[in-house]
Amino acid sequence: MKKVRHIVIIIFLINIFLLGSLVILGWERSKPESSSGKMSLIDYAIHGWDILITQGNQLSGNDQLVKEDAGSEPCAYQWATLPLPEVSLKIQDAFQKAGHNDVSVSAEAYGENCIHPETGQVVKFLTMQTDIHILSRVENVTEKEKIGNKLVEYILIIDEIPVESIPGSQKGQVQAIFIGQDDEINLWFSYMQGLQAVKHGLRGVGLLEALGN
Repeated sequence: MKKVRHIVIIIFLINIFLLGSLVILGWERSKPESSSGKMSLIDYAIHGWDILITQGNQLSGNDQLVKEDAGSEPCAYQWATLPLPEVSLKIQDAFQKAGHNDVSVSAEAYGENCIHPETGQVVKFLTMQTDIHILSRVENVTEKEKIGNKLVEYILIIDEIPVESIPGSQKGQVQAIFIGQDDEINLWFSYMQGLQAVKHGLRGVGLLEALGN
């Protein structure tokens, strides 16, 4: 118990010594004088603390300035999608030029919202890829060979779209929905998966099975 008390007393004395050194350092840098030309011990200590506090505030301000200059912006990232009406019109036009007037096409960007952690407002949207949705009406969804061959044409049309013309410069997921009178076929696959399947010669039912149906 005595050893613990001795250690506590030693630590206390070291802290007093360090505190006094800091105060003396602050006074030596400015050397102010009282109205009588001499400083009391109280004046001496108070002035030293003023110097230290002022310098501490200046350092804190500089640190904040560096963060602003670095352009760092606080963000809480959240997965999100963003409609792309102009890109949708371009892809729709490509389908119509290929003779598929009964097909509706839409595109959306997939990525992340940068949300300010304090305000909760969306600061910006970061695009990763562009997803494409295709809606096609067919007479009967049981005619899978015919539907699979239609899908080949759709994939080839998408392949001809320059990646530079779409946000993210990457074709992401493709959703192809074939709606019949009583049922529908809903496929969801990556653009590269569909293109590779077509390049490997898959057609008709074989293509539908490879892409999930």
